[in-house]
Amino acid sequence: MGNMADEMATDESFLHAILDNVDTGVAACDSYGRMIFVNPALRVALALSGTGPFDVEEWQSALFRTDGTRLPADEIPLRHALAGRPVRDAEIVIRPLGESARSFLANAAPIRETDGRLAGAVMALHDVTRQRRTERFRGCELEVAAALVAATTVTEAGPRIAEAVARTLGWPLAELWLLDEVTGQPRAAGRWAAPDCPAVDPGIGLVDDVWETGEPRWVPDPAGRAAVAVPIREDSTIGVLACYAGTVEDDEKSIVGALRSVADHIGQWLSRRRSAGLSAQLDRIRDDFVALVGHEMRTPLTSIAANIEMLSEDDSGDPETREMLAAVQRNTAQLTMIVDDLLDLAGLRSGHVTVHPRPTDLAGAARDCLAAVGPAAEAGGLELKVDAPDHLVGEADPQRLRQVIDSLLSNAVKYSRPGGHILLRLSTDQEVAELSVTDTGIGVPEEDRTRLFRQIFRATNARHTATPGAGLGLAVTCAIVEAHHGTVSAAHHDPGTTVTVRLPLRQPA
Repeated sequence: MGNMADEMATDESFLHAILDNVDTGVAACDSYGRMIFVNPALRVALALSGTGPFDVEEWQSALFRTDGTRLPADEIPLRHALAGRPVRDAEIVIRPLGESARSFLANAAPIRETDGRLAGAVMALHDVTRQRRTERFRGCELEVAAALVAATTVTEAGPRIAEAVARTLGWPLAELWLLDEVTGQPRAAGRWAAPDCPAVDPGIGLVDDVWETGEPRWVPDPAGRAAVAVPIREDSTIGVLACYAGTVEDDEKSIVGALRSVADHIGQWLSRRRSAGLSAQLDRIRDDFVALVGHEMRTPLTSIAANIEMLSEDDSGDPETREMLAAVQRNTAQLTMIVDDLLDLAGLRSGHVTVHPRPTDLAGAARDCLAAVGPAAEAGGLELKVDAPDHLVGEADPQRLRQVIDSLLSNAVKYSRPGGHILLRLSTDQEVAELSVTDTGIGVPEEDRTRLFRQIFRATNARHTATPGAGLGLAVTCAIVEAHHGTVSAAHHDPGTTVTVRLPLRQPA
């Protein structure tokens, strides 16, 4: 009898040793629901300290359905088995307070005595967190791709990308940083924070470190949270994707790998967009052709204008003749302006026409242009507003700067309805001047927005108005701004448009 007891004790020790060293979480309870065994793997999953006993109900605060709602007590797999109902591959989520969520497939079965009486139940939990995360990131990559395809720029897609990544990870905060072509430094292009986002310290220098090294970085927070950032690369680092956890995270390898895959998608998309720059060669050919045509037209136009002026000075003609001469003179002047704009645009794009930056009061230039457009705005029943400092000195070509501001303001006046308003705003962002003109005009149809700054383009709704124009103004504006190493962009709202020009306060040497 003693030998039998010893053998049973040995068998029990052997079984405990096996269960204590498997990765699968295992638990067993008696017929009253009292836990009689919980192996270390399950204790780690539930974030249980010590080795003391606990009741099944104590699990409930950490158990969730896959949709994020709490798992009711009667749906706990061990309780099902205790009621005589076996469970197979039921997916649950374990998320102890302050810990990251993990996914498990649960199997549970009743334990019966030899006479059939219920003696208890046993449950095994298989961790499938990594598989589920991989599946979610496949969906995330598709969502990121869809956001990029739908957007005209990656900045426009930025918030949607950040949200997709954060929701996939189940983390409260994600940010997308991209190269600012004006400053050469990373600039926030998209951010998403959960509504209940806790105060997460993003970690000073995390984005800068990844930007400088071009390598991913994982930062475990002393408070038990994690942050991770991965580079977005083309030939060099052109962006950073950064995410911040609100809980303890320890699956560095799989998380970094998944984020790098998303970052690669973004980098490849940017690379494809940049490769479109090869069409610049065709642009140069086009500009040369435009310049040639412009020069060939300017000479006869000058001759026509001179002769029309001479004929106009002769008062001997009848009123009908003078009216026809005035019409020819107006149209000749308009055609001359178009030719001048064409030559200006071709020269700026080819580099034959250059800007001459020098210290310039940007605020003073803005107010002068606003005053100049005042009579036209008043005649159109429009209110002009300005939000600018008294002085803001930056390096710019004064004449070209006024040309840019005049163009933006005249467009706003031309395409705004009576009773509307126009706001000119000037401010600084680090070493960059930001000048914007906001109107309440007819706006730009969505299908035309990607072509807004192209040469000789007018939006469809503008072409259907009686407002004259050749579609050159914004193209010339864009060329002047780019010659100043700046950028120009348009934001669209209902009603109206905001065009923003960003210029470095100091021009590169």
